[in-house]
Amino acid sequence: MRYAPWPALVPDRRTSWAVLVAVTSYADAGLPDLPEAEASMELLADRLTGPDGTLSPARTVRLVDPQSPGEVLAALAGAAASAEGMLCFYYVGHGVTGGDGRLYFALPGTEGDPAQVPRTSLSAESVFAAMGGPAAHRVALLDCCFAGLALDAPAAANVHLLAAADRTRKALIPDNAKATGFTGELLRLFRDGVPDGPEHLDLAQLHRRLSVTLGRAPVGSRPPNPVQRTVDSSGELALARNPAHGTALTPAGLRARAAFAYQVAEVRHVKQPWRPAQAAALLAGVAEDAGRALGRYDRETLQLRHAHASMAGTAHGREAALQLMEPLEGDMAAALAPDDPLLQALRVSLAHWRELSDRA
Repeated sequence: MRYAPWPALVPDRRTSWAVLVAVTSYADAGLPDLPEAEASMELLADRLTGPDGTLSPARTVRLVDPQSPGEVLAALAGAAASAEGMLCFYYVGHGVTGGDGRLYFALPGTEGDPAQVPRTSLSAESVFAAMGGPAAHRVALLDCCFAGLALDAPAAANVHLLAAADRTRKALIPDNAKATGFTGELLRLFRDGVPDGPEHLDLAQLHRRLSVTLGRAPVGSRPPNPVQRTVDSSGELALARNPAHGTALTPAGLRARAAFAYQVAEVRHVKQPWRPAQAAALLAGVAEDAGRALGRYDRETLQLRHAHASMAGTAHGREAALQLMEPLEGDMAAALAPDDPLLQALRVSLAHWRELSDRA
């Protein structure tokens, strides 16, 4: 029996507005230029206003290197006065803190001295205050360092926050990438979609995915730990259509789901020790779906069953791995040639887990 997924809240393009801000150049030597910011903003705006997006180009304001807080706040106030559906604010640039410990969005003339930050920057508090108005939903996407400090802003109480980094963390700027880490992952999600996801990609789904993909920061760097805070049902707000909807049981969809499960296992977060078990559960579902869709002895199914067994061993120990691998060996032997690489790989895995069992 199939059940209909919970429907997303799809904003009305006719009554929704967005203001997107990118700051690329900075006069202060302590704030390096961010050429990736403009590309990030333009690509995101194009995606959100494209055929699969939920915003209208006519109601989407793009600002590059605004020279004063007033320039941003005026644009935001105008959008807020007109928006009745969703009001969305996006900032990509440097996040800075003043001596008061609050979040500020750096502008081209921002001075890095904490004592001067409040005077020369755009305060997050003023942004959220300007988002008041008739809009049913208010959303802020913050792609900057320390973006999680926005959670502490009183004026953000009625704003859905999706922040690239936690209060004390820096946002990622990948080497040789066109976009920033946070926005780049957002764009990838909008491009590739979620095979086992609903028809639309909502904010809760986006955060769930970003917490995994951005949690796999290179060794030697601190994962940014993107954070989210919902307001009532704001997590159900859709930003774009899911291009992979309906592909969960296709070979490509099954492979994408398995790849994401491996990413879940690779999250480096000391406060999330459950990630390997979560990955094993995801792979169990993928392997089961593959058996139903492709057949028990299909090569794709056999490979996914092996992946599930290996992850179960990582998460739950050698007995869990052996309980899955031993019957799988029989199925592979019945379906594959004795020298088939899939069967040989499984037997190597079996030898590994049996050796661990013997040592115990």
